[in-house]
Amino acid sequence: MYAVAIGLLYGVSSLAIKGVSGRLTTAAPGDAVPALLASPYPHLLLLTGAFGLVLSQTALQRCRASLIVPVCTTVTCVFSVAGGTVAFGEPLPQDPLRLVLRLGGTALALAVMLTLPRHDAHRTTHEGNRS
Repeated sequence: MYAVAIGLLYGVSSLAIKGVSGRLTTAAPGDAVPALLASPYPHLLLLTGAFGLVLSQTALQRCRASLIVPVCTTVTCVFSVAGGTVAFGEPLPQDPLRLVLRLGGTALALAVMLTLPRHDAHRTTHEGNRS
């Protein structure tokens, strides 16, 4: 659960970065900073980045990194692609090959994530032998 929450926070951060970059390219350099600060993107980026960092530290203290890192990375990437498509009105690829690759890659990433063990089997077995 930690990894999914971290992945969602970092996914929102990725979308905020995309929003920031979109604001910077549409205005003259002198007008970009006030327009950027008036938008929600930099504030969202700071909040989700900070909360994600704190939650990452907590998760790494309580869980194995070999479970946290791949799940967090997968959720971040999938959320960024899916959320970016919805939030910024990006169309899906028109080329059938690219569409199949995007959807297939997403399905494969989720399938791999779902096959990861949900608990530490060695620790559970070892603790059971102590009693």
